[in-house]
Formats: sequence, C-alpha cells, structure tokens
Amino acid sequence: MTSRSSTFDVGRSIRIAQAAQNVSNTELAERMGVGRSRVQDYRTAKDMKLSTVFKVCTALGVDIKDFLSY
Repeated sequence: MTSRSSTFDVGRSIRIAQAAQNVSNTELAERMGVGRSRVQDYRTAKDMKLSTVFKVCTALGVDIKDFLSY
C-alpha cells in the first residue's frame, strides 16, 4: 500500500490572491495590522496557522474556498 501526500503552498495562494485583488504587500500589511516584512514571510510560507489564513483572506476580501483553490 502506498501513501500519497498532498501539500498546499499557502504562500503561492497569497501571491495569487494579492495579484487578483491588486493589493501590494504594504497595503495587505496595513489591512492585517502587521509589518510589511511579516507579509513577505507569509508570501514565501509553505504552511501557516489556519487563523492566519483566515486573516489573510479577510484582509484580501477573498472567500476561503476561493483561496484554497488557487
């Protein structure tokens, strides 16, 4: 029996969502109440707390289902 592992690149989804919404790192940082360097970290992250994913989605005005499909 083989095991398949599925991964989700959350940073990639953030980059796609930002581009779709035309939101800069600075603007996203302001919307989330974090520093711009934190957003840069999010954009390269391979994993992230679900609560942070929800904050990103809220700040970008993106439904979580859409975000997960990027």
